[in-house]
Amino acid sequence: MPKIGDCIYAKQLGFKSETTYIWSACAICGKERWVQKHKGEPRWKHCRHCGDKYVRRIYRNKEHYNWKGGITASGCGYLLETIGSDSPYFSMVKTIRSNRVLQHRLVMARHLGRCLKTNEIVHHLNGVKGDNRIKNLLLSSLKDHEHNTLNRALQARIRELEGMVDK
Repeated sequence: MPKIGDCIYAKQLGFKSETTYIWSACAICGKERWVQKHKGEPRWKHCRHCGDKYVRRIYRNKEHYNWKGGITASGCGYLLETIGSDSPYFSMVKTIRSNRVLQHRLVMARHLGRCLKTNEIVHHLNGVKGDNRIKNLLLSSLKDHEHNTLNRALQARIRELEGMVDK
């Protein structure tokens, strides 16, 4: 059995490369294994199992190099915001695995100071799904939402037809 710090060529281990390997122990669990040598030291300080745990623990949420504030875009154009499990609005999360809520619903809930019910709909007045200013949001029921949307569409069509008549 080799001792910590022993070096060997890759070909002696059955690899085709020309690199050198060093017998090393994982910094977390202490498991010994052959590791590629880099500048006289083991290239990796952790075994794969411990390294994955270490990276997951270090690079979570705000510490991750690609963190964008927890706001992502859905495929439909709506914005999703990540909230913590200690948030008073956590009951609005649909899938606990993702911890994300539609941002326009969250903005309205924060404005009202309570969680929204599932039958309450937040409507974007200007039709832009990413515009989540409170001035642009309207809270309504499903029935009222359908009625308002239909009225708005009919009014737009009337304006369009009136414009054609005037020409």
